[in-house]
Amino acid sequence: MKTMRALSQVFSAVITSVTVLAASAALILWLFRLLGTEIYIVRSSSMEPALLAGDLAVVDRRRMDPGVGDIIAFSLEDTVVAHRVCGVSRDGFQTRGDANRAQDAGSVSRAQVIGTVIGRIAAAGYLLNEIQRIGPAVIGLFLLGLNLISFGLERWMDTGGKKAEGDRQKRKRREA
Repeated sequence: MKTMRALSQVFSAVITSVTVLAASAALILWLFRLLGTEIYIVRSSSMEPALLAGDLAVVDRRRMDPGVGDIIAFSLEDTVVAHRVCGVSRDGFQTRGDANRAQDAGSVSRAQVIGTVIGRIAAAGYLLNEIQRIGPAVIGLFLLGLNLISFGLERWMDTGGKKAEGDRQKRKRREA
């Protein structure tokens, strides 16, 4: 019984930790947005080694006047692209992916610029992609369910242990 109680406590601690981490990550992403920063999943290797496929690119939407050497995020048709600025003109920016041999065809207009990439979160894009695929609400409900199960399991273990101890004491009194 002690082993089961210990296992239920470990299970509860793990589930609680995962829930706290998930809530913290959601809060951090919300704070990023509040501060004018967006997070994008890097889906290609065109910016290696600066940005790897599966990373999260942190884009400051307030930095709209990048210079040569900065990495910008810009909209191109229905996708967001992050490439390095290699030339600036009145009309816009000439860009190139670090892993590409040639500059991008055409220039990026200032209206297409979403912001300047200010950092990356390594490999976290894979996790965010799965969360988006499954759905945050489903994950939240799943974690809530696991927390309720772990709470119930701990209560059951505590009550079961107390009941067994009470039964032993009753048997001892009857025998005496």
